[in-house]
Amino acid sequence: MKGMLDKQIWLEQFNKSRDDQATAKNMLSNLVYIDHDSLKFVLDRQIHECMMAGGISAIFVERELPKTKGRHPPAMYKEVKVRRPGFREYRVRAEGAAQQVVQSLRYNRQEVGSEGIIAQHMSSLCKAHKTELMFQPSADEIRKFKARRIVVVTDFIGSGERINRMLSSFWRVRSIRSWVSSKLVKMVVVCVSGTDKGLARVRRHPSRPGVILQYECPTIFNSFSREESAAVLDLCSRYGSFDKAPLGYGEVGALIAFEHSAPNNMPAVFARENKSRTSPWRPLFPERRTEVLWRGNIAIEELMQEAFGVLDLEVITKLKLYKDINWRLRKALLIAAAIYKGRREMTQIIALTNMSVASISEAVKDARDFDWITSKNRMTDSGRKLVSSLCAAPASKVVTAAPLVEYYPSQLRAPT
Repeated sequence: MKGMLDKQIWLEQFNKSRDDQATAKNMLSNLVYIDHDSLKFVLDRQIHECMMAGGISAIFVERELPKTKGRHPPAMYKEVKVRRPGFREYRVRAEGAAQQVVQSLRYNRQEVGSEGIIAQHMSSLCKAHKTELMFQPSADEIRKFKARRIVVVTDFIGSGERINRMLSSFWRVRSIRSWVSSKLVKMVVVCVSGTDKGLARVRRHPSRPGVILQYECPTIFNSFSREESAAVLDLCSRYGSFDKAPLGYGEVGALIAFEHSAPNNMPAVFARENKSRTSPWRPLFPERRTEVLWRGNIAIEELMQEAFGVLDLEVITKLKLYKDINWRLRKALLIAAAIYKGRREMTQIIALTNMSVASISEAVKDARDFDWITSKNRMTDSGRKLVSSLCAAPASKVVTAAPLVEYYPSQLRAPT
């Protein structure tokens, strides 16, 4: 697997005590990786959820905004004074284009973050649905076409500070405050993943946005048992003590990474470098780059074999029955096996399989259609019987199966 050597070198740095490498490996195995295809798949589904509500949605991409002299971010639209017909006084209204969707805050060496990837995809999606979506429209376009939602799209909400600044840039505009208070427009935040702390902060924003979330962010606080969590916390604190935030920005301790970058809310041992001569540290994601996790052209069979091994169910992959069934059935069986072993959350399945979200979603649907798991990702009686029977069968045993001419659930069932 690409980057496997780098992972091993990183793990070998945890050498202060006997159990540290095992704890670090456990932490790494719970890391969720979202590639570009999965990111786009999830965002498409979430934007279509907005479209189902009816009306036109104005799509904006969250990005880091420049700092101002005050504590407030720059307004999303400029405001101009307009004389009201028949009145002496003026009123203030939003006018002109929104702030640029992609703009580097550094000019000597410009940088583009996740907003570049998301902006390109959202622009393409809006072109495909011109009557329902507008991409970064001007204030005049919002009025003309009577947009009913201002949707701010982001990949991840960690501490919630950055997305709140984006919401505040809208909230500074009096026209937008008027539209929201009159219930003509609703603020909505769309994100792939977010922490409880960050999401709570977003929901407390004065604009009271609705939040469409796909996955709760796995952290060192919610991904392990109490004892394991304490061990991982101690590990990150000891080995990440060279950084002022050993658990990442906001002390979030996030265990998620994207193909374009790793968030700054991850523990320092993942993304921060220590150049000290006495106790140097090489991060797994230098400069928050995640190439070490890129899958490239890894065969899906390798991913599945590895996943069954992590579940301690590698015996299933040695059965003749397993080798005789097609890929779609194998993936559905892997989902059932993961849930059989207690990995019910989507983020846990992603971390286990390293497959794309679209592929996993298809496999989950198949496992439900086969009546192996329920709609709440719990094992059915038939699914439990199937997995336990396959675990008990010796690898050399030849298990007969129905011919694979058609794709039906009856082709894979517990041996009798």
